[in-house]
Amino acid sequence: MVKFVHVSSWNTVITKDTFKKPKLNTGFCNTHSFNLSGALYLSKVDDDNSDSSMWVRACQILNAHTDYYIKKNNGKPDEWLAGTKTFLDLDFDLHCIYLVDNPDDLKQVFIKYGKFSQSPIWETRKETLETHKMNEQRFEKLKELRVLNQFIDSQNSDYLA
Repeated sequence: MVKFVHVSSWNTVITKDTFKKPKLNTGFCNTHSFNLSGALYLSKVDDDNSDSSMWVRACQILNAHTDYYIKKNNGKPDEWLAGTKTFLDLDFDLHCIYLVDNPDDLKQVFIKYGKFSQSPIWETRKETLETHKMNEQRFEKLKELRVLNQFIDSQNSDYLA
């Protein structure tokens, strides 16, 4: 079992009864954000501090050293740092949870479980069937990079605002 923490800025404890399954929103241009609204985000609890995690420590550092957070909160604690913590013990094998520990694991998640397609636009562009098949091969080779870039972009957009 591994212990995780979820910090709620709404000051609510997550239980089986209060958890609402997030909806996968396809959004704009048939793509979706990997940062789903309503998703349950967990951070592994530190081995040496049962009330903290790497994510909580990162928020503390950002809150203390970033003018943006200090101005945003008028000197008040970050909403995440003041939030209610829910602790969960998870057994990855028992609960069939896929562990992503590094970029290669993440890539494998998208390759194994992602759905990719390219619409047959060759008819409307007067592209030959041969050119279309070549483009399909090119698309297959580029899909891994495209999905990883999209994931990275969705994570960076929060920090660019």
